[in-house]
Amino acid sequence: MYTIRHFYRNPRFALGDLALGACSLFFNPYRVCKTTYGETPLRVFRELAAAAELSAADRYIELGSGRGKSCFWAATFIGCEVKGVEWTPLFVWLSKTLFKNGQFVRESMFETDLTKATVVYYYHLDEQRPPFETMQPGARLITISEPLESEAFVVLKTLDVEFPWGTTQAYIHKRK
Repeated sequence: MYTIRHFYRNPRFALGDLALGACSLFFNPYRVCKTTYGETPLRVFRELAAAAELSAADRYIELGSGRGKSCFWAATFIGCEVKGVEWTPLFVWLSKTLFKNGQFVRESMFETDLTKATVVYYYHLDEQRPPFETMQPGARLITISEPLESEAFVVLKTLDVEFPWGTTQAYIHKRK
């Protein structure tokens, strides 16, 4: 209901989101990607974008973009350049088909070029990490549940955020 109430005033967004919902009747994302799928609610993403000061001047990359909903939101409501990086072919196809105001690629997030990104969103922090150290000085990194432990970054903000599974922390980092 939050998404409808706050974002469906934009017809382009409403149409894209409804089309994505209709596709889910045939391609359930939780069945397509059984072990690793989870979507950041748009109300949470809106908070994260504000905390990271995402603006139209930014180049936003989402690592593990899933169906591309957050990228679509950022391109539509913030007006920034977006790139969704996803490994699941169906999700990349859906994103490219439904959301024309962004770039969606099927590639490994561990090999993605982050040198031109000004804001990167990464939900998981695993032992193997994307090449965050290649981000330019001043670029922001958003992580969920734990901060990035790297001397190349400083944590600017910590926020409590609500996911369907519970409350956790989000961290806004800045590349030194």
